[in-house]
Amino acid sequence: MGGELRGGRVNALRDRVEKLRGGELASRESEVSRVRGGELNRYVGASDVLSRLQQVLDDVKPVVRRIFLDSVNEELNVMMKELMHKASYASMEVNEEYEVVVRRNDGGVSLPVEALSIGERNLVSLMLRYAIARVVMGLIPVLILDEHGALGRGA
Repeated sequence: MGGELRGGRVNALRDRVEKLRGGELASRESEVSRVRGGELNRYVGASDVLSRLQQVLDDVKPVVRRIFLDSVNEELNVMMKELMHKASYASMEVNEEYEVVVRRNDGGVSLPVEALSIGERNLVSLMLRYAIARVVMGLIPVLILDEHGALGRGA
C-alpha cells in the first residue's frame, strides 16, 4: 500500500509537470517574452531617438559656433573702435581656431596677439573676456575681472 501511495504521488507530480510543460509554462514563457519584447522595443526606440538627437546636435554645433564667434567679433570691434581709436589697428577677430588676430589700418595686415605690446595684449585680453561675457549674458551690470594670469602665479 505504501508503494501505491508513493506511486500515486509520483504520478500526480508527473501529471502536474506535464500540465506545466504543456499549457501553463508555455503561457508564462509567452508572457515573459511579450514583456521582454516590449521593453526591448522601448529601449531600441529610445536609442534611435538619442542617435537622432546626437546627429542634430552634431549638425548644429558648427552653426552655433559661427554665430557665437560672429557675435564675439562684433562686440570686440565695437570696443576696439571705442578704446583703441587712436591706434593703428582696424579690426580684431577670433578665428575658427579661436586665435585672436588684429588687423592693421595700413592695408589690413593681420597680426597675432603676440606681436602687440604688453599693454595692448592686456587690453585685448580684457576686451575679449568682456565680449564673451556680453554675448553669453547680455547686458552686464557688474563684471569683476581678475588680473590676467593671476591664477597661474604662486601667492
